[in-house]
Amino acid sequence: MLAHEQPLPSGVVQRRASGAGGRHRIRPKNFWDALRDGLAQPGGMFGVFVSLTGSQLVSSMLGLVFWTVAARSMTAKELGFGAALVAVMAVSSIIGSLGISTLLLERLKLVSVGDQRALLSTGLTVAGIGGAVVAACWLGLLALLNVPGALGEVSFNDALLLVATTGLATRCSIFDYAAIGLGASNVQLRRNLVAAVLRIAVLFGAIGLGIRSGQVFLVSWAVACVGSLIASPLRRYLPPRHPITLGHRLRLMRSQWSAATGHHGLNLAMASSGLLLPVVAGSIMPAAPLAYFTQARLLADTILAPPFLLSVALFAAAGDAEGFRQKAPRTIVVGFALALSAIVGTALIGPFVLLLFGASYAQHSLPLLLVLVAAGPALVVKDQFFMLRRLQGKRRQGALAAGLWSAAELAGALVGGWMAGMTMLCIGWSAMSSVCALIALPLLIRAIRRPRAKPKISCAGRRWTT
Repeated sequence: MLAHEQPLPSGVVQRRASGAGGRHRIRPKNFWDALRDGLAQPGGMFGVFVSLTGSQLVSSMLGLVFWTVAARSMTAKELGFGAALVAVMAVSSIIGSLGISTLLLERLKLVSVGDQRALLSTGLTVAGIGGAVVAACWLGLLALLNVPGALGEVSFNDALLLVATTGLATRCSIFDYAAIGLGASNVQLRRNLVAAVLRIAVLFGAIGLGIRSGQVFLVSWAVACVGSLIASPLRRYLPPRHPITLGHRLRLMRSQWSAATGHHGLNLAMASSGLLLPVVAGSIMPAAPLAYFTQARLLADTILAPPFLLSVALFAAAGDAEGFRQKAPRTIVVGFALALSAIVGTALIGPFVLLLFGASYAQHSLPLLLVLVAAGPALVVKDQFFMLRRLQGKRRQGALAAGLWSAAELAGALVGGWMAGMTMLCIGWSAMSSVCALIALPLLIRAIRRPRAKPKISCAGRRWTT
């Protein structure tokens, strides 16, 4: 192909000849052209977003099937024990990941080709061990406290299985982000689909064999993790295998440790508000309103996932603060559109979805759900702001802001709950979230705004602007 026949790379403006003399008129790519190109490229920003959203949708729908089958086949005690084990596994996986997921998402495309496989394998191993250690510490703490709840009944075999499954689940979570970092977003979509199907298959098999216990949930997760990793190889996206010495792995860990801990601190600070809001609600509210709140929160988390996944796709594609400045206007527009559509869709469809849980949920959970979903536009601004801080290398400042804002949101929820019940608890949280977004908005606009071109001085002393 001749040089003048080669296609322009994505994002480059096109020149169109007009008239004699070789004049050219620059035609910039508009929003819809960029959106179409992004969807057409699996490794592009919107391609990553579609893949992440597909994974979220598949996991949510098949997860609903999994828990529905479990609820209809097991007693409340068996289901509650299994759900408690899965909750410990999920929290331990988040804490034990040590920021490696975000680190691989950012660095896999920046390190040398020869270091990619070493960084990936080392990250997967360290994160798996971290998740298992956190789960073991969590169980040890529960044993020392002698808690009276379901987790106080964990046997030694249950504990061993939980620790091993948490290590596998953490490894799978890191694998998904690493696949996106390597431009293989379709691989993580396949892994999540295979994992969700395997969980349901193992559950059906256990029920068919008459096995009904909390261990069934952990075995389902463990088999799903192993099977999905086997079915989703990354060989074609990595350099050929070569011996990796322990010294090389240790050097990689030392060189990346600071960035990983910075990402981890920001991840935990961002997640703290959502993780602790049910704790605040459970501490000051009776059981009945708490049940309505739980269903509303679970649905709100699912509904508001796409805008957050869009910010993850932006971080994966931007590369640096300049890339953020160029791409963020599109993601903010799409994020606001998704958040506003979620509000309208919740008002129209929410009552019918809540009827699946019972008529009382449709009556009492709907106002809570609407208030929580109404915070969607604020979450768009905050998510984009935190991704900007990551790309600027200001992870500590971002973690500090996220921690302070989470504390403000939880304080608003606590005050609202004490004053007027569950609805005001949700309003207090949503209102403080909006206030925090208003603080972040000017900083976000300043980062996106195109810098002014400096004037140039000609040899004759005349000034003109570029």
